[in-house]
Amino acid sequence: MAININKVPSVLHTTYNPVLLELQDSSGTEQTIEVIVAGNTYSMTREYFNGSVTFNISEILKQFFREERKNIYLDKVHRNTLLSYSYEIHFSNQIIYPGAVNAVAQLGESSDLMEIRAGSMLTGFERIYKYPGYELIVSCISFRDGTYFGYNSTTENSGEPLPASHFHIVIEDNKNYLSISNKPLTYKICDNNSIEITNNFGEIICHKNRTSGIIEKMLPIINKCVPPNPFYVRWINQSGGWEYWMFGIRQYHTKSTDNQQFFNPVVWDQAEAKAFTKEIYKDAEEKITVGAEGITNVEFDVLSKIMYASHIEYYQPETKKWFFLIAESGEIQKDTRNHSQNLEITFLLPTPQLQY
Repeated sequence: MAININKVPSVLHTTYNPVLLELQDSSGTEQTIEVIVAGNTYSMTREYFNGSVTFNISEILKQFFREERKNIYLDKVHRNTLLSYSYEIHFSNQIIYPGAVNAVAQLGESSDLMEIRAGSMLTGFERIYKYPGYELIVSCISFRDGTYFGYNSTTENSGEPLPASHFHIVIEDNKNYLSISNKPLTYKICDNNSIEITNNFGEIICHKNRTSGIIEKMLPIINKCVPPNPFYVRWINQSGGWEYWMFGIRQYHTKSTDNQQFFNPVVWDQAEAKAFTKEIYKDAEEKITVGAEGITNVEFDVLSKIMYASHIEYYQPETKKWFFLIAESGEIQKDTRNHSQNLEITFLLPTPQLQY
């Protein structure tokens, strides 16, 4: 009897929820599948029970998001292996080609990203801020039939992503907003048959033309000067995209030591000795406390979720490198009566290397 597929991973899905392949074969006793990710092959074998067998592939996929392997650049569009992978599932002469995204669905949400986020930019911010000399990347889920992108309503066909893909656009300086659409913008889509959607700032974030079927999503870009004492961070959000925020003006740096260890050397001649006790070891720790004042409720909601992120980095302008951060455990409170919010977060910096 032929194997029936009851459940299959979607073409683009979250990784940190169950990723299930369910097969049915009333005469089957045992089933083996092969999962191929980034050239690595993993074999899984399960026994049939009441004619069906279920494989959860998520544990295999999770390990590929623990470190960045490489980026694949296509003009201004690239794919980042820290954020998504295409992979294959082989069984009984059949092959399935899903895509896994470094994302997690919440209670009541689907893990099928093409179902809930097709044609979306994966940032929670209503607008993004660009600082000269600092990286800014917007992650996207394509429209089902393909995606075109550009700036200021000028479509750039170069680097056109494939349908059903997870991709990232490097934001250039001095642009007013990023635009993605399901069709090339060959003419102005704003007419009597179009619908406009705006954000809380009154900025247009979506055009829908009922005549042509064109949908254009827009993300405003605010170009700003680098503030004094910049501390620029990025993190992977729960939707599978990069978020960025620039802290500036004032931070509190804390250096501390702990776990000191000593020994008492034998002193035969106290006249020549330098000490009766010597330090032989200690741990060192550095922290930085940053804050943001007068931010919007939306900005607060996005920025406060950095506490949940497993991957946080800060940019070091002197070395032009990103280094890992850890958000210190604690709580962040929001006063829902206020139209603007203040926020303070403490990060653990990389551990200082000492001369012991």
